[in-house]
Amino acid sequence: MRRNIFQILSDMEFNPVDEYARLNQLIFYEKIDGFNSLFNYLDKCVFRHLPIRGSFLHIGDMLEYIELPEYIEQYTNITTDALFNFCELVFAIIEQGDLYIDKLGQDVIQQASSVRHQILYVLDKANHEFVEDSNGNNIIVEKNRTARQAAETVKDEPVAFRILEYNHFALLGDLQKKQDVLQAIGTYVEPKLNDKIFTSTAYKGLADDARFMLNNFNIRHNNKSGKSANSFMQSITDSELEQWYDKTYNTLLMLIIAEEQVEISNELKDIKSKHF
Repeated sequence: MRRNIFQILSDMEFNPVDEYARLNQLIFYEKIDGFNSLFNYLDKCVFRHLPIRGSFLHIGDMLEYIELPEYIEQYTNITTDALFNFCELVFAIIEQGDLYIDKLGQDVIQQASSVRHQILYVLDKANHEFVEDSNGNNIIVEKNRTARQAAETVKDEPVAFRILEYNHFALLGDLQKKQDVLQAIGTYVEPKLNDKIFTSTAYKGLADDARFMLNNFNIRHNNKSGKSANSFMQSITDSELEQWYDKTYNTLLMLIIAEEQVEISNELKDIKSKHF
């Protein structure tokens, strides 16, 4: 049976080299009014006004520093991480440069809009999205509905940012940064662990698991050496430790969501007693 065009397009595989090439075409090679490219305009008229530039004088210098190729012949071995780094950088430059882009012609505005759309489409295809971190920067994280729900539930905004930050692609394999995030979430969760919400409900086991993981999986304490060491932490590989960090993260998310569910259940009990 013939497949329609929408079915064909939906089955396209994600290829970071191809996506990098398409983005570069929009940014570096398509001419716009008065400039050789959107890159040429951003570099000459926008970049030096932006917070992201630091001490760099040109976008090309920044690309070289973070090892992102500018020219077609250089990006045959682009990785997904490199593509995402490029997307974060370009998106930040365009977002921060909106004031200067809007002052120019419609051609520049439309090209910048096309680049935004392309980046968001690429991220969606890769099951990632932009979220705002604790510094107000747009970072790319894997789409995680549970994390989003937990972040929207917590009343501590910095903790909400850390919950989302854990899924940032750059944290893959970075045990120290994952540990830092888990410590922050754990500090938020800890006072709740002894609350009757968890000690006297079906979620007691979940709270016990969270407490055990935080105290014994090299998160709060050094469980590999010293007085808090345990043989399990001393025997596992970094890869296995990362897996347990991820499981701890998921446990903490479920705990945060469970707290909201207990509150919902209590509200329902009150409604049932009064109206049913």
